[in-house]
Amino acid sequence: HLSEIPPACFARRAFISGFDGSAGTVVITATEARLWTDGRYFLEAERQLSKDWQLMRSGVSDTPTLTDWLCSSLKRGQVVGLDPAVHAAAFVLELRQRLA
Repeated sequence: HLSEIPPACFARRAFISGFDGSAGTVVITATEARLWTDGRYFLEAERQLSKDWQLMRSGVSDTPTLTDWLCSSLKRGQVVGLDPAVHAAAFVLELRQRLA
C-alpha cells in the first residue's frame, strides 16, 4: 500500500508490536524484535512498545539503518522475509544486493 496511513486491514505493525504510529518498520528474528521509526514517534513508541522490543531511533547518529543492521546481524545463509505490498522495490533491490 505504501501509504502513510494504511487501512485497518494493513495495520500489521500495530498488531504485532503495539506501536500505532504512522511510520515505522518492524524486524523480528528468532531472538529479537526491533522497531525503526523517526523522531516524530520516539515518545509514542517508547510508551507503546513492550520491554521485549528495542526501539531503533532512525536519524540518530549511533543507530544503524535497517539495511545496515540486517547486513551486520545476519549470518551467511540466513533468510529475510518481507511483505512486498509494503516495501518499495528500491528497498528490496538494495537489500538483496547488500546481502548477496
